[in-house]
Amino acid sequence: MMPEMDGIEAVHLIRSECGENGTSPVIIALTANAMEGVREMFLRNGFQDFITKPLDKKTLNDALLRWVPEERRKEPDTWEESVEKMRKVNGHSL
Repeated sequence: MMPEMDGIEAVHLIRSECGENGTSPVIIALTANAMEGVREMFLRNGFQDFITKPLDKKTLNDALLRWVPEERRKEPDTWEESVEKMRKVNGHSL
């Protein structure tokens, strides 16, 4: 639930008023509404996929793997590389 419009209205607006830029993005619904038929309703309304809350890392990862082209994926950092990046972001050096 967004303050000015709901997700379906936003997707319709993106698809209809953003030209070519509005037709190409993958849009995944994230909702607490997991009732029967909701997934199909979102897919009929311009979403490519559907995830329910509470969101867990595996579900999000699976959805991203379905939609991010393999050539656009990045190999995960090692633990050490991740720590070094965080230190740089926070202004710390080794």
